[in-house]
Amino acid sequence: MHRLVSGRSLAVLIAPILLSVLVFYRLKKKKGKSAEKESTEGPSSAPSLISPIPTATGGGNERSAEKECTDGPSSAPSLISPIPTATGGGSDQYDVFLSCRGSDTRFGFADYLYTSLINVGISVFMGTKSITAGEEIGPRIFDAITRSKILIPIISENYAWSTWCLLELIRIMDCKGSMSRIVLPIFYRVKPSDVRNLRGNFGQAFNSRKHRLHDELIQEGEQALRDVTDLNGWEARADGYFFST
Repeated sequence: MHRLVSGRSLAVLIAPILLSVLVFYRLKKKKGKSAEKESTEGPSSAPSLISPIPTATGGGNERSAEKECTDGPSSAPSLISPIPTATGGGSDQYDVFLSCRGSDTRFGFADYLYTSLINVGISVFMGTKSITAGEEIGPRIFDAITRSKILIPIISENYAWSTWCLLELIRIMDCKGSMSRIVLPIFYRVKPSDVRNLRGNFGQAFNSRKHRLHDELIQEGEQALRDVTDLNGWEARADGYFFST
C-alpha cells in the first residue's frame, strides 16, 4: 500500500489502525484469561479452546533531551541489567509507547501521531510529555516501555545518533522477545535498508556517534536496528508517499 500524504494525514491514518490492533489485543487477552481461569477452576459449560496468553515476565538511566521526545544522555548505563519490574500495580499502564528523536519529529509527525492517538481514546506515553515535574526520567521511561501494549519506534534520520534512542530501541526489542509486546516501527523519511545496513545519512549519523558509545551499546544497538527492520510497520518517505513494510 502506498499513498501521498502529509505528516499530519499519516498520523491521522495510523491512529484508527492502532485502535483496531488494541481492540484485538484486548479481546485476545480477555479470552486468554478466561481460558486460564477455566483450566484452574473448571469450566461451567463448554471448555475454551483458546490458550492463555503467557504472563509477562520482568526486566533499565540517563537524562532526557529534547522536550517531549527523548534524545541524547550524558553517559550510557549498563545494558546488562534485566528488564525492570513494572511498578504501581498492573502490568499494562499505557496502550502505546512512542520512541522518537525530538529534533527530527517533535514539532511535526510525532506530535500529530500523539494527538491523533489521544483523540481516538488511546493512552500514549511519549517522553517528557508524559512525565510529571520532579520525576526521574530514566527509570520512568524504561518502566513505561515495559508497561505499554504497543511499542512504536519512529526511526528518523538522526534516531541512531541519540544514545538514549538506541537504549529505548534495545529495551523495546527486549520486551518484544521476553514479553511478547507488539512492536510497530515507523521509518520516517529513512529507508529500512539504510537502517539495517547503516547506510546513507542514517548510517553517517550513527557512525559519527560511535566513538562516544560503549562497545556493548554499539553491538546491541546495531542488532536492535537490524531486528526492527524485519518487522511489519510503515515507511513514510520524504516525497510524501508512505508504504506498509
